[in-house]
Amino acid sequence: MTHALSRNLRLYPWYLSLTWEGLSNAVWYLYLFSFKGLSLGEMAWLTLLGDGVIVLAEVPTGWIADRIGRRRSILIGIICQAASSLLFIAGNDFWTFWLAMAVCGLGDTFRSGADEALLFDSCRGLGRETAFRRLLSRSLAIATLAMVAGQIIGGSLALRVGWTVPFWAELLLSISGFLVVLRMFEAPYSDKQDTNPRSTAAASLGLSLLRLLPLLLFASAVELAPELAHFHLPAELDSAIAVTTEQLGFMYAGFELLQGLGNWLAGHLHIRRPLRVLGIAVIGLVVGLLLMGMRGWLGLLAYVAGRALIDLLTGLISPLLSEQANLLSGSGVRATALSMLNALQKILPISLLPLSVSLLQGQNAAWMYACFSLAMLLPAMAGLGWLVTRRRQQQASV
Repeated sequence: MTHALSRNLRLYPWYLSLTWEGLSNAVWYLYLFSFKGLSLGEMAWLTLLGDGVIVLAEVPTGWIADRIGRRRSILIGIICQAASSLLFIAGNDFWTFWLAMAVCGLGDTFRSGADEALLFDSCRGLGRETAFRRLLSRSLAIATLAMVAGQIIGGSLALRVGWTVPFWAELLLSISGFLVVLRMFEAPYSDKQDTNPRSTAAASLGLSLLRLLPLLLFASAVELAPELAHFHLPAELDSAIAVTTEQLGFMYAGFELLQGLGNWLAGHLHIRRPLRVLGIAVIGLVVGLLLMGMRGWLGLLAYVAGRALIDLLTGLISPLLSEQANLLSGSGVRATALSMLNALQKILPISLLPLSVSLLQGQNAAWMYACFSLAMLLPAMAGLGWLVTRRRQQQASV
């Protein structure tokens, strides 16, 4: 078993790199917005409905992953991802593209929580639990480099060969990722109280969610910044400088590299107090949003700088959040708990995304980004304060 678990650690970066949808990531927005003719409002609703499927499916698919095994759940997710590529290729109307987004989102939910739970329990099974953050951050950084290459190639393929070519290439990568996961091993449940996960699932899940509540409040708030930045960037650039798909691909590549740098820093800096680092990162996200809102006064450079800062800090936050969530979750319900965390943290961003379009159309951009900065800052700091207070109470009781 030791050899099999060690193989999981070696294969995990390959799995992430092949299934992160880099080829289509820089193309799908302009593919639908410019080539297929969807309006900005339709794009907002498409994102909202697609994310809505993710929110609704996260918890059931997490529960399925804990029942059938995390490895099998990941395989199902990759199959859904491949199916969504075919739907994007064949689609010509809003509802077909919504179905493509929904199927892709469903695939993400089968993988979300399950893959990190598999990695965490593999580390714990090898007695290397403390190495989880470093291994995850390294895997995310490697996958980010793969995504950067995919975005550059995807943008070039769309411009020079055809809009659907990146989606065909994505399909081939999904098949390759499927073959990699077939070679991985299902890590056993690693907590003593979870030896019989079916009999203890309800109690363990309840305790896990109770422990995760402050982290959930924090995570749902900080998710707002990257969601907002990611959604509005292509339209802002298109209106400002008439950006091409190839140019957008290179720009996204730069942003992803910054996120990968943040991932790498999270695992390689000697961070003794991760909660303090998370608090500093929240302030940085607020600065990033405010810079994006100052495009009218400071120019496009301020907008791009704000987006770059958000990507760097998002990359730094991700492994730290994952480490905290895995430590607070019971092994037998880890995928369910992490999926529930992923679902609930999306509620605030997806509910406010259409509002951001309305505010942007009715008010100036600075007002909209200032409002969203406040909407992110208050719950994030409340959740972080809750975590710090609970941590101090636990230390005092020891």
